[in-house]
Amino acid sequence: GRAGLYLELANLKDLVNEYRTGETTSSTNRSDLRESIFASCERTGITSDVPLSGNIESLDSLSDELFDDWVARVSNYLVELEERLFSSGLHSLGSQPTDEELRSYLNAYFCDRLTEDEIKDVISARHTDNIKHQWWPSFVSWLQEFSSSFVDTD
Repeated sequence: GRAGLYLELANLKDLVNEYRTGETTSSTNRSDLRESIFASCERTGITSDVPLSGNIESLDSLSDELFDDWVARVSNYLVELEERLFSSGLHSLGSQPTDEELRSYLNAYFCDRLTEDEIKDVISARHTDNIKHQWWPSFVSWLQEFSSSFVDTD
């Protein structure tokens, strides 16, 4: 099942919802909320995935319209991220995922960019004799190693 967002991301989602619904009435609170949203996005790395448009010197110099547009994009990003998280996901320790769980994790992790044949290759690779006779590395380590082949190093 789906797990929802964790810790800082859940707090960020609340801040974004508060900002977008206009629950704050004073301009001071709205300004503080803008700063909190931006700071949280920087801490979580969301600003690299959802950058602010334009060349801004400070958050105060950013128009309400540009900030509102950016917050809407952050909100959409959080919804997409939330849909990709699983309650029985990468934090489950002590057992290998089943073939179907592995398929599900790969689809979520790679956002459906892997073909069905590539997924089948990954699943069948873990069943080969040479892997069966070794300790199966943790799923997280294995997934990181596998995903590095998709990163362009040029």
